[in-house]
Amino acid sequence: MATSNSVYEEVQFLCNKYHHGYVAPDEFVSTFNTAQRIYINRLLGQVQEYQPGRPVARTGGHMTQVVEEKLAPFTKRVTLKSSNEVANVKTQFTDFLKLLSLNTEDGARVRRVRHEQIHSAITSTIDPPSSSNPYYYEYEAGFRILSGTDDVDRMVMTYVKKPADITWTYDIVNDVPVYSPNGQYGGTLQNPEWRDQEINELIFIQLGLIGINLKDADLIRMSQAVKQQGE
Repeated sequence: MATSNSVYEEVQFLCNKYHHGYVAPDEFVSTFNTAQRIYINRLLGQVQEYQPGRPVARTGGHMTQVVEEKLAPFTKRVTLKSSNEVANVKTQFTDFLKLLSLNTEDGARVRRVRHEQIHSAITSTIDPPSSSNPYYYEYEAGFRILSGTDDVDRMVMTYVKKPADITWTYDIVNDVPVYSPNGQYGGTLQNPEWRDQEINELIFIQLGLIGINLKDADLIRMSQAVKQQGE
């Protein structure tokens, strides 16, 4: 698994290679964290047709599988509690980014309704909301559950979480920052959560933020050189 330090060394090598110069720890951390926010939003943008309980991408089944694999480290399945049919997602799960599915504990799908459909759903005589056929709609803090007279107070939610911001921890030796897992500076160590397969793509975005624009082949070749030389 890639670490903050291994990524920093690779970025530093590429910056030196393309004459950008030294990348300070704060600049490295800041640009990497921006890059991973850009990247995960890009991945979520490839699943424009996501519907709760039916994550199907416009690009088709193959791309859906690829995107799901890339998002796997950030996909969580949790029990969501609601009170008086209100599920305050932002309070219960501060890392919440995007809903993938919402089901009752018995496995029934909780279906989304748009705000203009709420009245029709409540007054429906054909398919009214109930504990076995619940609906929800979104509001600022999370979800409101339409379940008739039966409360749905516990649900199973699958969602994509926000990537944790990385840190690079270090000590100062002869006025130079030197990596240390328990370093005095940089906060508490947080390594990237992404799989190694995605790290190159993140570095590609990060280098663009720093001011270096490489072609994919250049990045792959330089990345391989770093690994072979152990620099």
